[in-house]
Amino acid sequence: MNPDLLRPRVMLKTIQTKDFEVFSAAQHGWQICYRPVRPERFESNMVSAYDREIQVDLEVWRNPLEITGTAPRDALSLVLPLSDSNNYVSGGLKVTTEHIDLFGPGCEVFALMKQQTSLMALSIPIEALERRADLPAAMVVAEYAEGHKVVSTTSQAAEDLRQWGAGLQQRFKHHPIPDETYDQLFDETLLVIARALQSMKEDPDKSFQRRFDLARRAREYMLERRSCPPAISEICAFLKISERTLHNAFSDTYQVSPKRFLKTQRLIAMHQELKSGVASANVTDIATREGFSSLGYFARYYQAMFGELPSETLRRRSA
Repeated sequence: MNPDLLRPRVMLKTIQTKDFEVFSAAQHGWQICYRPVRPERFESNMVSAYDREIQVDLEVWRNPLEITGTAPRDALSLVLPLSDSNNYVSGGLKVTTEHIDLFGPGCEVFALMKQQTSLMALSIPIEALERRADLPAAMVVAEYAEGHKVVSTTSQAAEDLRQWGAGLQQRFKHHPIPDETYDQLFDETLLVIARALQSMKEDPDKSFQRRFDLARRAREYMLERRSCPPAISEICAFLKISERTLHNAFSDTYQVSPKRFLKTQRLIAMHQELKSGVASANVTDIATREGFSSLGYFARYYQAMFGELPSETLRRRSA
């Protein structure tokens, strides 16, 4: 059983940060890496709460992001954009406020968030579903307990689920749920989830999938050759597509051009190496190794993204 999800009493954690690595480490059960796609300061906040078998997370990102990793390894997790959120992409499918993004235990996460994306994540342990296998609601929910799915639902059903999750988090904030009422609360949670899943409409639009697949393959090719950035023509030759097709696919998927994405990833790699590299490392050597030919140009973007000059990062590590 996942120790991050099942605790004997209430847990509440609130975090506001401009460090995407800190935000990744703050997750409970989710093994997640946040990767900014623009060279700008990361801003995010999260409120996470759980009581025994129910976990509710509220997350807000100010920046466009790539999110990779795995869902909680022993739980079914449902993710919904909040009412005021932008849409996002999960596994190549667009997710709106009328969709539920479902992750089975340990399922791969590969999502692309637009600027100003707000989400609610609700996780239920598989073991708890199995203990209630005789309940009709539990049987409905258990049908979605494997793999990754994006399902369409009605606006009302999605809103009911968001409101229920927000109400749970508010209850968890103030005091643990008494043992004598907890089972009823859990069963009511399953009922709200089952109603949302049974309100399914047409399948989500899959026309975006090809562009997503192209952008993901281009992304992997660029990251593998980050220190010697490939030309756009080289990427296109590898993928056997035109430059226009690459640019459209990448911009539609990541909301940035391929060149800007690659520059951001090189800045992230530079930052990580300056924070944890060997004592003899210096800014010029690391910048050159990451493919930056102009130190002045590099330093400006680095400061905009991390709030300090690369030399200051190096001094803090050495202190």
